[in-house]
Amino acid sequence: MGKLSRQKGAEWEREVARRLRPMWKQARRGLSQPRLGCEVADVEGTPYWWECKVGAAPPLLPALRQAERDEIAFRVRLAELSDIPGMAPNPAPRMPPIAAVKMDSRRPIAVLYLDDLIAVMRLARKAQEPRLAPEPLPQT
Repeated sequence: MGKLSRQKGAEWEREVARRLRPMWKQARRGLSQPRLGCEVADVEGTPYWWECKVGAAPPLLPALRQAERDEIAFRVRLAELSDIPGMAPNPAPRMPPIAAVKMDSRRPIAVLYLDDLIAVMRLARKAQEPRLAPEPLPQT
């Protein structure tokens, strides 16, 4: 991959992080050097594993599969580290994979598995439901 392609990819990762910041203030571009000896998400600080692709025709399904593989490898590595004496076991929760894909001169798209989309929609729906008013206290 050439320098220009890497710069374009890094800028797209920063843009995705900026777009996510209104929901997750900690959203930021993932570190280019993995800290744990495994891949890190392209965007960190959210409950999802982001894989960002940009170009004339980025591969959609391979990007999603890469995000899924990397997320699994990350959780496996964390589990291995928790086996170190003195480290408290702390299983990492699953981070649903999402591929943020920007094709040249087109609107960006997100690719995710249907069951993950339904889970997101369920959370959004739950947040929209009106809160039940507490029942009035009985008069004495």
